[in-house]
Amino acid sequence: MFRLRPNKAGDNDKLVSWIESGEDLCVVKKSDAKKSELDCVGAELISDFVGGSTDDAVIPEDEIIKEIIARNRLRYAFQPIVDASTGEVFGYEALMRADVGINVSPMTILDYATRKKKLYDIEKLTIFNTMEFFEKNKELMEGKKIFINSIPGYQLNKKDYAEFLEKYGSYFKDVVLEITENTEFKDKELSVLLDRSSSAGFELAIDDYGTGYSNTSSLLSYLPTYLKIDRLLISNIHEDNKKQHFVKSIIEFADNYGVRTLAEGVENAAELQMVIDLGVDLIQGFYTAKPSYDIITEIDEDIKAEIITASVKGNNTEPRKVYAVNGEPELPIMRLSLEKYTGILIGSEEFTLVGNTRYSAEMSIKIKDGTKCRLTLRDVFVESIQALPCIELGIGSEVTLVLEGYSRLNKYGIMVPESSKLIIEGDGNLQIRSMGVSSYAIGNMWKSSVGDITWRGTGSLDILVEAEEGIGIGGGRFGDGCGVNLLAGIVRIEPACGKAIAIGAVDGDPMILISDCKLQLDVKVEKGIGIGCLEGTQNTRIKRANLNILCAGNTIGAIGTIEEAEGSISVENSEISMLSNGQQLYLIGGKAGDLSIVFLDSFIDIRGEGNSVLAIGTKDMKAGINSRQTVCNVKLASGTPLVYGAASENITFWGGLQRVSVNE
Repeated sequence: MFRLRPNKAGDNDKLVSWIESGEDLCVVKKSDAKKSELDCVGAELISDFVGGSTDDAVIPEDEIIKEIIARNRLRYAFQPIVDASTGEVFGYEALMRADVGINVSPMTILDYATRKKKLYDIEKLTIFNTMEFFEKNKELMEGKKIFINSIPGYQLNKKDYAEFLEKYGSYFKDVVLEITENTEFKDKELSVLLDRSSSAGFELAIDDYGTGYSNTSSLLSYLPTYLKIDRLLISNIHEDNKKQHFVKSIIEFADNYGVRTLAEGVENAAELQMVIDLGVDLIQGFYTAKPSYDIITEIDEDIKAEIITASVKGNNTEPRKVYAVNGEPELPIMRLSLEKYTGILIGSEEFTLVGNTRYSAEMSIKIKDGTKCRLTLRDVFVESIQALPCIELGIGSEVTLVLEGYSRLNKYGIMVPESSKLIIEGDGNLQIRSMGVSSYAIGNMWKSSVGDITWRGTGSLDILVEAEEGIGIGGGRFGDGCGVNLLAGIVRIEPACGKAIAIGAVDGDPMILISDCKLQLDVKVEKGIGIGCLEGTQNTRIKRANLNILCAGNTIGAIGTIEEAEGSISVENSEISMLSNGQQLYLIGGKAGDLSIVFLDSFIDIRGEGNSVLAIGTKDMKAGINSRQTVCNVKLASGTPLVYGAASENITFWGGLQRVSVNE
């Protein structure tokens, strides 16, 4: 700790030493110079030291700031910028702080820099310091934007910019320069900035829009990617109709020019709800996350849930605009999306939708009732809107969906009502991500009837369902003569749900055929079925197929049911590998019933671990098991294991090989 007295030689050198040491500063006022006691200034400067004259203060404030700049004693806190629809962290704004033991505000530093013509020094230090931190923390900040405040008229000169470009140019795709508009740009300066942005790849943002020089002229001149709406307009916006109308007009104007809007200074739930309702793209404020010297990768889960809920509510209030196909053979889906269409109605026999895998269209595609249609999807990326299916077959319709390239359906999948028929073919790939309280990928809801579904695509089908009640392919109950046919390609289905059916129905008599394909199931559920139905007649046939089934949860049936069932399960010329872990496991068969299980020329490998595990048959021993020329490997670890759930007279092995291991 240093004792600095007024007008004493060497005070400035001691100040430098103190700044470098980070210790608390002790000062003596001139009026108290004879006192032995000192006034200690730790976290904050006392008011008469900060604002007093140089006659009263041992160390003038300007001297402190001068040394802070000269010694680069600046550090930066990073405040998350959050996506207004998902609650995910989109990027960070770097906020300047003095890295010394006293509180020197950024505005005080900028005021000094303005008076002493040191703004260029601040600009250079900020840009280089921030990017140095970004580089050191690139693993945490990868894929996120870094927003850096820039001072108009004080851009880096050619020499410093060349150094900056050489050191950090590879990160410029993640860099956003914020223009702090205390003064306007000169034409030459603006031209330099725009040229550098265009050639180097960093983006621009206008800060504090709606005040000062931040106006329509600025927006059109700078061509920014982001528009940060001033916090004065956001404060208490939920209580001020004029602010709401003004901010809404800013958002609509920016949207017309492809500029993303950011609401600054969101401080509470009501402001958050309002700016999302008005359509803002990004959010920044203490309510979502405060500035931190540590990188915050996720905001509070409750706040994130508020954002998602508010976003969904906002979408549900938007009016629908539906495009009716009228003889056109082909349409780009992004053109319809940009024209604000949220739905497509198809009644023609042949139609092609062309998309771009990089950009999603919020859209619901409906096939008219009674239509026989061949619909081609070429690199289409569709996200459900208003909780509607991405693709909905009309009643009594028959649709052949042809896949070209790589197509994706998000939030909800393809609805196939009871009286309709869906065939999926082509050499393209299809990914479906479905979510909600009750949801499905291909078929219908948990309690709804479903039509006939056939996959014969030579590419891949990749399904993930996240819901309380989830269906991969199937529905509540199949219509008469309807079922699921997987006839080619590679199919992957992952239900991560409370209750789920990967392939099949909740009840009823589903007809399931899996042939000439590779199938992978990853069933992570509290209660559910991999292939079959929760209860009802089994009619499952597997031939010339390769199945890999993983099960984890409480009560699970891998192939068959977890309740009483009749009917049959047959496996012909196939390979099945099964790994399971849970409380109650029924691996091939069910809980009870007169169920026929047939293996022919196949390889079956079953590994199960749990409280109660049935490998093959039914728990009540009423099943019939007939194995011909088949290798069966069974390994169980359980308190109550059952390898074959059938009476000995109802078990037949012809040829093949059986290997059984229980609790070994």
